[in-house]
Amino acid sequence: MALHPSLRRSTPYLWSLAITCAAALVRAGLGTALGEHYPLGTFYAAVAIIGWFWGVWPAVLAAVLGYLVGDYLFLMPRAPSLGMGSAALEPAVYAAICAALIALVYRVHDRQRRLDQALADHASTRQALIESDARFKRYLDALPDIVYTWKADGSREYINPRWADYVGTESVTDEIAAAHIPAEDLSALNQGRNEALRRGEPMRAEFRLRDRHGRTRWFMTRCVPIRDPADAITGWVGTSIDIDDERA
Repeated sequence: MALHPSLRRSTPYLWSLAITCAAALVRAGLGTALGEHYPLGTFYAAVAIIGWFWGVWPAVLAAVLGYLVGDYLFLMPRAPSLGMGSAALEPAVYAAICAALIALVYRVHDRQRRLDQALADHASTRQALIESDARFKRYLDALPDIVYTWKADGSREYINPRWADYVGTESVTDEIAAAHIPAEDLSALNQGRNEALRRGEPMRAEFRLRDRHGRTRWFMTRCVPIRDPADAITGWVGTSIDIDDERA
């Protein structure tokens, strides 16, 4: 069952109260062993625990409560035997140690907050890239011409559904290409492709492509490199357009 928002916000402070009380009980239980030494020692631990799990402000509350409870139960009863100087020094030491603990807690929580924000930003950016890639693929799938992409090294990466619509198979293996492209055209295509990859320049070629019914039509393919800001090639994108009517 989900907690009410106000109760959920109060939970760290309730834990602060509970752990401070537990620290007082532990210190009282150690009274025989510790005597008058370290009258506020267990409250340091309470501040550290609260700060580690619930943050700065619950730790501040634990520090204040710890001093009030510790002063009433463990400092005031022994003050006459220690003298005014020692009694006045104890709160200052307690305040300094608690301040150092809370400062450490703040740095840890602030670093964790920034790390969580960085991770959230990374996840958001990654999701945006995934959605952008999916949207871009939908656009390519919907184009009326054959559209394909290569990786930077020229290996096949993607081809849109127009290829399967025309040749009757989604595969783009060397065997499929040889079955649908005449040998002399395929040789010229491979030569042009290798030259484009070697030079890092666009490729343009015309070739015949046999459809699923055995009819052959002329196509023109153009492929260009995609470059990053450093001018390195990260991939290739190309289209193959039916130009048979123009050649008739």
